[in-house]
Amino acid sequence: MKKKIEKGKYYFLKVNIFGREIEYGGEIVSLDEREFGLRTEEACNLRFNLKDLIYFKKIEKPKKDLKIVVRKKICKEGLKKSEKPKF
Repeated sequence: MKKKIEKGKYYFLKVNIFGREIEYGGEIVSLDEREFGLRTEEACNLRFNLKDLIYFKKIEKPKKDLKIVVRKKICKEGLKKSEKPKF
């Protein structure tokens, strides 16, 4: 029995594009008899033919990295007042 890719799952893929093996990882967003759509981590939507698929491996959904932003409160004491132009 041949394994098949499933819509909504995350995969690591090797695809033959014009004789070159290119690796992608992401979620399968669309799937029909001849083509499938892939959304990568960079939010690119790509479409490939199923016949060009060389290798695939199911992976877990990647966790989003939380960005920690440190904000520093600026002390406004000791600053000179700016000179305003006279009209």
